[in-house]
Amino acid sequence: MTESSIIENLMQWISKSIEIPIGLEDSLLSISVSKQLKKGDVILNSGELVKKAYFIMDGCLRSYLTDQSGKEHTIQFATANWWISDYRAYFSKKAASLNIECIANAHVIEMNWSDLEWIYKRFPTIETFQKGNLEKHLVSLSARIQSQLELSAEERYLKFILDYPKVVEYAQNNHIASFLGISPQSLSRLKAKLE
Repeated sequence: MTESSIIENLMQWISKSIEIPIGLEDSLLSISVSKQLKKGDVILNSGELVKKAYFIMDGCLRSYLTDQSGKEHTIQFATANWWISDYRAYFSKKAASLNIECIANAHVIEMNWSDLEWIYKRFPTIETFQKGNLEKHLVSLSARIQSQLELSAEERYLKFILDYPKVVEYAQNNHIASFLGISPQSLSRLKAKLE
């Protein structure tokens, strides 16, 4: 797939929400890098400066943090048409607290945050569009916190299957379990019970 056709796919996705401003496609093409990632590739390590955001064309990535005891906690899964980065670190101008890894071969569009800021200044409708995407991300995180507090482990798992069917195909049980806030053993018992 050529860089131009990749941007065309991104433009089709954007055009579902807003009218495409003249010149946007060429501007995005000038700041975008198409990357093929393999399962296991890491694109951000905790402690690094966050300079990039990634738009997922296909495949699956996850962001996670590692606690002081070495246990991983999955924060986000990202599949086609999702963005992924360590937003908290970027917007607070701090080093990354998250790691981002590819959990299924993926095709992503990589953009530097500074270039995205330039796009937002040049095309205010895109800034508004991206603000909407960040709001969706915030709503998703908030809903996840709420479900952790209100729902049983079984209810959380059933909701996860409905909300993230592609992730179920790609993610390891321990990744899903950490996302749900349960042990891998509890997840195995839940799956056995529901089969």
